[in-house]
Amino acid sequence: MRAAKTIVSAMLVATGIFTSSAQERRNFEQEVAVGVSGGVNMSQVRFLHNNTSFTSMIGDQSLFNQRGMTAGVNALYIAQEHFGVVLECNLTKKGWCEQFRARNGQIERLVGEDEVDFNGVDLKRDLTYIDIPLLAHIYFGRKARAYLDFGPQFSILTKEEDKTVVTDLQRQTLTMADPRVNPDIETSKYDLSLCAAVGFDLHLEKVHPMLEIRWNYGTHDLYEVGKKELFQRASTQNLAVVLKFMVPVLHFHSN
Repeated sequence: MRAAKTIVSAMLVATGIFTSSAQERRNFEQEVAVGVSGGVNMSQVRFLHNNTSFTSMIGDQSLFNQRGMTAGVNALYIAQEHFGVVLECNLTKKGWCEQFRARNGQIERLVGEDEVDFNGVDLKRDLTYIDIPLLAHIYFGRKARAYLDFGPQFSILTKEEDKTVVTDLQRQTLTMADPRVNPDIETSKYDLSLCAAVGFDLHLEKVHPMLEIRWNYGTHDLYEVGKKELFQRASTQNLAVVLKFMVPVLHFHSN
């Protein structure tokens, strides 16, 4: 008898908890917000050479050598407490800048039969992409929120600008040995990257200013890669600081 009473009591408590949780979910106000964003983008391309004896063919790269901009439109759907989905369409300038400089007082040379001196050369390429990320949005807090976004990003290369300044002999030698100075990138006009961001959202009534730091790692290579090619990898990476202004346009409760 006591066991039956205990089971019934436990069932009633569990039912109460479930009903309360379901009621909270039904009472949660979902939200759709749209807005614009803009920021500074810093990028590079990770060139991994197959033959380590040819490392002088790769100059020094840094994210801070190649700076561009990013701007776009955004949509945010808060589906439940602490979770939402972000969809964006951004115009982003990426690329890379390699600096060939003498190291330890020695002349930097491109390894080749003609021994052409490339000391002082900057290999620079601007790449303009349309980026379309679809990201999970996990947030903590109410009016002042910290958040984490992560997910895939699909990119389309729309414009290329070669800003390398070299002599005719240097360009001829580079063109023979290195695809990075070819007129355009023919291998991959598309990219699928992994995207992650951390940020802060001031969740005001009429506007939500958001500031975030975002990292992208491309999975597609810009040039042909493989054991018989010059590189093993030639993928883009970029870091961006982005400011967003989101405006809530729709509020509703789940059924």
